[in-house]
Amino acid sequence: MRLGIWGGALAVLGLVALANSVQAASTDQRYDVYASGIKLGSLALKADNNGSQYAVSGRVSGGGLVGIFVTFDFSGTSQGSVRTDGRLQPIAYQARSDDGKTARTTRIAYRGGTPVSVSTDPPRNPRAYDAKPGAQGGTLDPISAVYAILGDAPVGQACGKTVEVFDGNRRSRLALGARQAAGDGRFVCAGTYTRVAGYSEKLLREKRTFPFQIQWLDRDGMMRVERFSTDTTFGRVNAIRR
Repeated sequence: MRLGIWGGALAVLGLVALANSVQAASTDQRYDVYASGIKLGSLALKADNNGSQYAVSGRVSGGGLVGIFVTFDFSGTSQGSVRTDGRLQPIAYQARSDDGKTARTTRIAYRGGTPVSVSTDPPRNPRAYDAKPGAQGGTLDPISAVYAILGDAPVGQACGKTVEVFDGNRRSRLALGARQAAGDGRFVCAGTYTRVAGYSEKLLREKRTFPFQIQWLDRDGMMRVERFSTDTTFGRVNAIRR
């Protein structure tokens, strides 16, 4: 199982500027991830935000029946500043991925919101179609992007936004449409995860855009994610918050 697919699921999780401000607060979110009723694994997101700085960590790991046959694991951390308009601006990002064949650590350093250094251990052979770091100003790392999308937000500010994401060699985009009432204080917003740059022609021909949907619950004027779902190359995946 390719971690790139999980990057898409996270990216709803998980990519212009943020249309909302991430509220100064702490969050600890945990999800169980399913496909066709079978548990694939889990997703965890933890963040601290004091209004001027933030630190966030996330992990996607295999489990359930699929974990017997497939190994996949992604974990990462990001730190950065919160701008006066509420937008996140990463300073340092580190992530480790393991698909059962290759384990790799990626680090990105930023200056003024632009990636200035990308390193991988073990080193990754560069490809002609890789997205160039210096051209990715204003993007978020994958962990910061997930936090920007899934973090609690005031009613009316949780949907209707676009986030650009750079993971060290690939650029993607998360776009969320306007919220729609679903009854009982719940709302849904549909979105798309799009491969933008750094992907092979084969992958772009295979599938460029993945639709997803987030369900929110309104709690006293704050929107809280309850679940989200996304299409992947191996079917519909659902993440349900514990």
